[in-house]
Amino acid sequence: MNSHKIYVPLDSAAVALGADEVVSAILAEASTRKIDVEIVRNGSRGMHWLEPLVEVEVDGKRIGYGPINVRDVTSLFDADFFWVLEIIQLALAWWMSTRSCAISND
Repeated sequence: MNSHKIYVPLDSAAVALGADEVVSAILAEASTRKIDVEIVRNGSRGMHWLEPLVEVEVDGKRIGYGPINVRDVTSLFDADFFWVLEIIQLALAWWMSTRSCAISND
């Protein structure tokens, strides 16, 4: 099984706001749920009000959540945050299919 790639900044602002503790909580929760994750420590996007920003990579795209604290980590896993992009894509495809209309030549 492939691991889920999760990005959490390592810059001083994110660390000061609890990024290291969030990483520890993510690893603990993933272990409890037997989910394979790969943590990538990256730089900040410069939006310090969103730090710590947690991004999960899905199909080569990143979905960001922030600001995240240790208490939020269980909720992220409960919400299946690894699959959110696929859920959005399925919902959008369904919605688009309901909007098609037939053109009549009457």
